[in-house]
Amino acid sequence: MKLIFLDADGTLFHHEGYIPDSAIKACIQAQKNGHKVILCTGRQRIEIFGPMLEIDYDAIIAGSGATIE
Repeated sequence: MKLIFLDADGTLFHHEGYIPDSAIKACIQAQKNGHKVILCTGRQRIEIFGPMLEIDYDAIIAGSGATIE
């Protein structure tokens, strides 16, 4: 098992306001392969909503580490 940490803005989350389907499919496949997908962002937890929740993350680290779920 590997831990996959993904940044939000400009990495996972496109600057036009969406997550590419290919990224969603890759995260799902990684989880099927037994890996853990973790969103790790400088955004506050309240700023993680809408399209950013299209992935069922195994954990979320928000606010530059201030919040860990």
